[in-house]
Order: sequence, then structure tokens, then C-alpha cells
Amino acid sequence: MPDPVSSSYGAAEAWERLSEAVGSAGDRLLADDAPGGEQQRAAALGYLSEYLSAGIAQCVTHADPDNPSFVRMIGPDARWGLDNPDCLYLYAPMGPRRTYRVEGNRGSATGFELQVNT
Repeated sequence: MPDPVSSSYGAAEAWERLSEAVGSAGDRLLADDAPGGEQQRAAALGYLSEYLSAGIAQCVTHADPDNPSFVRMIGPDARWGLDNPDCLYLYAPMGPRRTYRVEGNRGSATGFELQVNT
């Protein structure tokens, strides 16, 4: 299966695949045999919506490695299942053929961690 974010997909096919994936996830959350009651299902659909919104922000809205800026990745309205209220999670897109310099003042932060993921 090709990478869904690769350029081999056209916009229409990418949209169709995303729509199918979201629909499938919603169907699983609303299935008769899904655990929990109506309140838990509503919470799960809310979480799915937040996750989708955060993914679109990260992969579409703020995805330009030629003009990166640190933007909030996880927060009260964009939870990814690993959020810690004591942390500020930011990300910036990077390109494999680019060189970047991170500058700034850590302010009152007692720790600073930088991760590079592929």
C-alpha cells in the first residue's frame, strides 16, 4: 500500500481515502457492540474529531518545511492520547534537504527537549 501522504495520490483520491478512514472509525465507535454507553460514545466521537483536527493542522495547515514555525501540537483542544498538562508540545515541519537553526530563550522552563522524528 502506498504512503497516503505521498505525491502519488491526487487530491480527490486523498480526500476519498481520508473520508473513508474517518467514516470507518466513526462506524466502529457507533457499532452496537462498541463498549460503553451513549455518553462514552459521544466522548469518543469528540476525541476522534479533535484528533482529526490536530492531524489536519499538522499535516496540511502547518506543513511547509520551507517556512517552518513552532506551533502547538497537543493541547486542551487537540489531545493525542499522550498529553501532559505540565508540558507544552510544539512542532515544526522539516525537510530532508534543509538546514535549520533553533534559537530562543527558554524563559522559566526547567527543561527543554527536542525530538526529530521521521
